[in-house]
Amino acid sequence: MASLRAVARKAVFAALLSSAAVASFIVTLRIMPAARPALTASSMRSMLDALEACGQQDAQKKSACLADATTISASISALKPQEYDFFRAANFNVYVMNQFIVLNRKTCGAGDITVDEFHYRAWPVSKADLPERSREHGFIGGVQSFSKSGFRAGPACLMVLKLPFAGLEQLEIGQYDRVARKWEWRVHEKI
Repeated sequence: MASLRAVARKAVFAALLSSAAVASFIVTLRIMPAARPALTASSMRSMLDALEACGQQDAQKKSACLADATTISASISALKPQEYDFFRAANFNVYVMNQFIVLNRKTCGAGDITVDEFHYRAWPVSKADLPERSREHGFIGGVQSFSKSGFRAGPACLMVLKLPFAGLEQLEIGQYDRVARKWEWRVHEKI
C-alpha cells in the first residue's frame, strides 16, 4: 500500500513538472521577438551595393552602415550555393555575387587585419566588359585597404568590392604583406 502511494505521488509530481515545462515553453515562445525574414539574394545584392558605396566614405559616415555590415556578415553563409557565383573558404571567406566580391571573416581579431592590403585581379568572361585601359591585359586589378574600405561589425570583419562587370572567368584575391613580400592568404581560381 505504501509503495502504491509513493508511485502515485511520483506520477502526480511528474505530471506537474511536465505541465510546468510546457507552460514555460509556451511563455518563452510568446515573448521571443519575431524572427526577421531571411535575406534573399536580391535583397543581399542591394545591401551590398549600398555597403560598397558606404565603404568609400569617411569613418564617421561609415559607422551608419555597421548594421548592414553585421546583417550581411551573419547572413551570407546562410544563402544557398546557387544564389552566389563562387565561394571559397580562406582566412576571409570569399563570395562572388554578380559584380560583388565579399570578403567575410566571422571571428576577426586585430591580428587578422594587421596586413591592411587586399590585392585582387578579376578576369571577366567577356573582355569587352573591361575598361579600355585593361583590355590589353585581360583583367582588372587593384588594392583595397581594410582600414579605409572594410567594416568591423561586432566580432566580424567584412569588405565589399564592386567590379565594373558581372560574370567572372577567374579571380585572384588575398591579403598581401608588402613589407615581407608574401601573401598572408590567397585564392586564385577559375570560376
